[in-house]
Amino acid sequence: MATRQSAVRATDLLAGISELWKSGLQKEASAGPARIGVCVSGGPDSMALAYLLNQIPQIEPDLRIKPVALIVNHNARPGSALEAESVARRLEKHNIESHVLDMRWATELEPLKSTRFEMVARSNRYQLIAQAALQGHIRHLFLGHHLDDQVETVMMRLIRNTNTSFLGFRGMAERSNIPCCENIRGAHESVEFRTAEQYVSHNLQSRLAKWSKGVNNGRPVGVSDAQGLQLHRPLLQFSKSQLIKTCLEHEIEYVTDKTNFDPTLTMRNAVRHMRATHKLPRALQPASVLHLMTTAQQSSQSLKNRGEALLSHVQVVEFDLRMGSMKIKLSQDFGSRCKTDTEAAAYALSRLMSVISPQDGEARVTLAPEARVEEFIKSLLSNNKTATHQIDQTSMQRMMDKPYLQPGESLWKLYRPPMRPSERMAATMMFELSSKEPADAKAGVWSEWKLWDHRYWIRVKAQSAEQISSITIRDLCLDEDRGKLRDGLPENNKFWQEYKELALGKMKWPIPVLTWKENIAVFPTLNVRVPERKPAVYKPQQPENSYPILEWEICYRSLDQSFIQDQKDNIVWKNV
Repeated sequence: MATRQSAVRATDLLAGISELWKSGLQKEASAGPARIGVCVSGGPDSMALAYLLNQIPQIEPDLRIKPVALIVNHNARPGSALEAESVARRLEKHNIESHVLDMRWATELEPLKSTRFEMVARSNRYQLIAQAALQGHIRHLFLGHHLDDQVETVMMRLIRNTNTSFLGFRGMAERSNIPCCENIRGAHESVEFRTAEQYVSHNLQSRLAKWSKGVNNGRPVGVSDAQGLQLHRPLLQFSKSQLIKTCLEHEIEYVTDKTNFDPTLTMRNAVRHMRATHKLPRALQPASVLHLMTTAQQSSQSLKNRGEALLSHVQVVEFDLRMGSMKIKLSQDFGSRCKTDTEAAAYALSRLMSVISPQDGEARVTLAPEARVEEFIKSLLSNNKTATHQIDQTSMQRMMDKPYLQPGESLWKLYRPPMRPSERMAATMMFELSSKEPADAKAGVWSEWKLWDHRYWIRVKAQSAEQISSITIRDLCLDEDRGKLRDGLPENNKFWQEYKELALGKMKWPIPVLTWKENIAVFPTLNVRVPERKPAVYKPQQPENSYPILEWEICYRSLDQSFIQDQKDNIVWKNV
């Protein structure tokens, strides 16, 4: 536990805010103070945090920040709306701007009686906060989690943990991405995105393949930038009692939510009740729990360092943005290095698969399964030239040796395997009109962004909201769609060239198609339109008689892995 027990002061947060300011926050203060979000419940921890952050510019005028309180009304019990408004008024007394965000539940539900209340409320809460932050041009969100919360979190993970991995005992990070918001455009990446030309260094752009300027204004598949929302927890080293002292010293009014003390409501409440009413054995006392957490954090950092060192022996040769696949070259001694440190190998393989995997970001594991790692190492050491592995919903296939390979090196292709029926159903999505678009725009209207297969972000443009609602994105089903495509596309259409190059007929890679009233209209990653009627003579320079999809924008999800960033200027980026 922290030895200091005095009240937390604004100067305690100064170093962290100063570092954040220098690392980019100051760029957001060009037209006024940089707005930062503070998630406020009304309790002593978040109220103290909002107050302390608001004091920072007074202590250090160069740090021009403006805290904005985001108060979530969970609407889980009568009177919660009035309580949220009361919290806002208390903050206004300290000149802190506040916004109340109302959570909606189905009218027939009694939220607190649901066994999934804690999980659903958490997800809804983060989504409300993310949407409000994006609308308010806020990128940094501050949470009031403190030392006691950290102890409770580790204890909860001790209870839930079904294996002996130390990774679950690291506690909450001081800085992290916002959870539960992968499907919100801008939450995990910048809303704006770059083409492959813009993604690599300017002097290397001439190496990229050129595309025609006809279809979709020549717009290729882009790449998302990893500049999404960031969570900050600056109070993790301070106890709740210290934060209460802060409130008392500065006359900060706070409320106590009685539902936080009902041990039957959530596991966190049960752990809190157990700590408050029982004398726990030494192993479960705060000092021991925090020691376990520190040890887990050190072990985790060691694992990351060893795994990243192993990844330095992987060369990314090619990335195909048309289908989301990657070719990598492994060094001669990669297999022996993996065998020497299988834990680092599990980390490295998981990081490699994360580039291609269609798994939800929060479902991806830090370590690849032990059995899969052993199979992979065995095939490498035995020089199995036809090896294929599937790890974390990603296929990894050994390719034929190439002349440029040195003795002992191997070339592998990573790709998303064919979809199962349940995955195909989940990947069939309707579009809705963007809330930012006027419904009667003469030049057409854009849809909301959709995250397709957890890999591609896409939005479409049509003439009206009604047309937008008739557009669907789904996976290409070759067994069902091949005949229709033969009837609709002439043999010299660009699609058939891509069809052969990508081996779509043989491998059945998952690839998105846009449909209009169930008819295939567009291959968005290939920039191919399917005409509504097959023309007598195909002329690429003439506009095709196509479905009413005016434009589309599509980009691959953020590629923030360090081994991609370090090599991106030397990767061959395949695009339309």
